[in-house]
Amino acid sequence: MLALAVLAFGVGAAGYAAPVPPATLNLPAPAVWLAADGPQVYALTAQGDLLDLQGSTVRRLARAFSAQVITACSGRVVGVNGAGTLQVWTGQGVQTAPDADLSPLAHPVCLPLGVVVVAQSGDLRRYEPVGGGWQQTAHTAAQALPDAQLTLADLDGTGDAQVVALTHPDQRRYDHGILGDATEATEITVFERHSLSVLDRLTLPAPFVFEDVQARPVRLEGGRDGLAVVRSSAAGSAALALIGRVDGHLSVQATSPDFGQTHRWLSPLVGSGQLW
Repeated sequence: MLALAVLAFGVGAAGYAAPVPPATLNLPAPAVWLAADGPQVYALTAQGDLLDLQGSTVRRLARAFSAQVITACSGRVVGVNGAGTLQVWTGQGVQTAPDADLSPLAHPVCLPLGVVVVAQSGDLRRYEPVGGGWQQTAHTAAQALPDAQLTLADLDGTGDAQVVALTHPDQRRYDHGILGDATEATEITVFERHSLSVLDRLTLPAPFVFEDVQARPVRLEGGRDGLAVVRSSAAGSAALALIGRVDGHLSVQATSPDFGQTHRWLSPLVGSGQLW
């Protein structure tokens, strides 16, 4: 058994978040990914099993559900198994799509009325529920990283978030390989979440790459989102870049100093309205 400690927070008398004593859950196998949908928490084990974590109870929902990652929203859990098949836990059982060529390394995004996933070819696909399964409703040639972690960002502050992906991989610009291979993105692309049409794209000039798998949304002033991502080069190594949309176009709004030494990396974290 593997123990997972869960630390919750409640509002104290002074109005600040006070930690609640942690609960310990015994898992049947190590958890490699956690996903939350409101107060509901799900775990993915190293064997690909989907677990439901409620209070002091651990319940297995499905076997061979996902190879790497899961995401959750609107009462559903989404993953791609090792065979490249979309898996959606609906609360009643697992539904699938007929395709078997999705990337098990990529992180889908879950939407109220559908999901967007990365195919092994790097294309993006949107699926929606039809009958007892899921069917493709939109498709675009995206050149996404095979392990891209798709995100949703409201770059214009309209309240309508769109799909963001790291795209156009290159193997020649930078050979660090900190994320498991030497293939790095050279673009960030924004896609309309229904049709998957391209709304905007930022292309880095050589020798820079986005040494990352995710463009992390961070809320800026005015209700807009920016995108925090690692920008690297062979000469300067890694720096944190903040990407924003100005006058309808993506641009680099700010960068941190780079390490100034080759083959150095950093790991950004966004949470509670802060960038770390």
